[in-house]
Amino acid sequence: MKNFIIFNILVALVASDVFENNHWGHSLKNTNYFVEENIIGRHNVGSLQIFCAFNLSGPWETAEITVKDDIMYFGDFGGYIYAVYVNCTLKWKIFLPNITGKYGSLQPNLGYSGSMTRNSIAIKDGLGIFGDYNGGTIFAINIDNGQVVWNKTISYHPFARIAQSATIYNGRVIVGTASV
Repeated sequence: MKNFIIFNILVALVASDVFENNHWGHSLKNTNYFVEENIIGRHNVGSLQIFCAFNLSGPWETAEITVKDDIMYFGDFGGYIYAVYVNCTLKWKIFLPNITGKYGSLQPNLGYSGSMTRNSIAIKDGLGIFGDYNGGTIFAINIDNGQVVWNKTISYHPFARIAQSATIYNGRVIVGTASV
């Protein structure tokens, strides 16, 4: 197991006290940063310290962490999806290939060949929404227990990839897909 060191935990804690980071781009304009955050800057960034560390089942994490109510949601290159409290204790984890039936192996310079996510998990109304990087399916999981609530295949192309994090707008999930 490889350690996943939470070096950006201070930003996550600050962010969760002020506003929610419930999807990758932060806003519909996809600014990908928090304009409102003004605690960390060039005057103190060099003094940040490791708050805690968490052991991943896969080799490394795959996307930006989503924070909601002091819980971090993210995936790794081994096909796992995690919910981890900000003190680095595990709430739950799921192995996506157990859901999709697409098992694989870790391939040098290519990543995991089975089901996995490379998306930040978008959160809305108790659901975490993400896509399968090695398939054309999006999933909604219950963020309390990691159970799949629904899934929808949006591309049947054999090389379909969902590398874009979902955006939730006006009751709809918006996500792109690609194929080779």
